[in-house]
Amino acid sequence: MASLLEPETINTLLYNTSLLYSYLFIGAGLKYIDQAYDVGIFNKKKAWTLVLAVGLLMGILITVDTPSAEILLAIIFGVAITGKLDNNAFRSVALIAIFMPVFVMLSGFMDYTWDVRWTSLSVLLFAAVLDEVLDEQAHRRRIPLLHFRPVMKLTMVVITFLGFYHWVYVLAFLAFDVGYLFISWYSAQLVEEMNHLSKKSLRILSENI
Repeated sequence: MASLLEPETINTLLYNTSLLYSYLFIGAGLKYIDQAYDVGIFNKKKAWTLVLAVGLLMGILITVDTPSAEILLAIIFGVAITGKLDNNAFRSVALIAIFMPVFVMLSGFMDYTWDVRWTSLSVLLFAAVLDEVLDEQAHRRRIPLLHFRPVMKLTMVVITFLGFYHWVYVLAFLAFDVGYLFISWYSAQLVEEMNHLSKKSLRILSENI
């Protein structure tokens, strides 16, 4: 049994921890950008700072980590196929993320081979597209469960069980959703608070007219 103090074990723990926090940040950052443009609840200048940070982080993961490349590219292309890259901020995130591995390959900066497995990428892409379609249905028919990307989660579990991925990537994908949903909840709280303050201000104003 490997000791927890062995360098290889420590490196694995550090890598897995950084992977979880990276996905958490990406999920939260993407939702912040989304809410800044769709709802107007967050500062768009700060959102553009996140565009660069999230795009670069996604690009790094796509470049150096094959499972992350397949997962994140499936999300990017799934959103693009369903027409949800609907503002310049999201388009910029996607371009930065996709351009980075291309730049590394063309620049000769390092001996680099992109080992994306097209089978798992295709399966995840299909799941991502289906999730986006179901998300639209969730809005129309008020089915909250469909907002939680159930198809891609189930697909991740199945292909991980089949040996394509380590289980840490299932946890990382869940961390992505935790970050995304937390910002969604937080922004909803802000909107509710602003609506409450607006109603209160109108009531005070009407009482003094």
